[in-house]
Amino acid sequence: MPKLNENEKKLFDLVEKDCKKYDIDFVRSRHKSVNTGDSGRVSGFFDEQTLSVALKSYNWVHILAHEYSHLRQWVEEDETYTAKNHDGSCPIMTFTNWVNGVENNAELALESTKKVIALERNCEMRAYKLLKKYSLVKSKAEKIEYKQLSNAYLYSHWVSYEHKLWPKSGWTKKLDYNMIPKSFRCEPHLRDNKKIHKHILRSLKGEIE
Repeated sequence: MPKLNENEKKLFDLVEKDCKKYDIDFVRSRHKSVNTGDSGRVSGFFDEQTLSVALKSYNWVHILAHEYSHLRQWVEEDETYTAKNHDGSCPIMTFTNWVNGVENNAELALESTKKVIALERNCEMRAYKLLKKYSLVKSKAEKIEYKQLSNAYLYSHWVSYEHKLWPKSGWTKKLDYNMIPKSFRCEPHLRDNKKIHKHILRSLKGEIE
């Protein structure tokens, strides 16, 4: 486990306290990624039974804030978290199946994509407020960088939807952030942006030097 500064410890203690309160298994991995249980490797996840974070992942504190924010969405029954598709199906499962080539209903997949982005946007905004509260993003530059990374992540869902392509580790490092919105006023949960889409697609494909 990395040595925590005072503010990181406050966040860590908060997550640990709530996980204990809601009977969630808090897994602190000493690796760069964690196993989701279905052969997937990610920096962190929350699935209503487990909150897991890879402590050697890039920006693990941000990952922890993000996954904890999903826990809070679950506890509070946030409308973006409890949302279903018009047929009653789960947006996350439908979106995942579409990208993996299992789901073939394009209309349902589009509905799911918007709902998943809305869920993740709400989560990113919660995480940002949490990181500010504990002074884990301080300077103006850090705050802008966090919002741009968040927005790149949100818009990447449109690339996954259209091209059935999952992001790989490190894909954000070569982005031209002049192309990514600096605030949460953009609305990726409502519509795609063609210029951002094209740039993110090139990054996901490794075409940016």
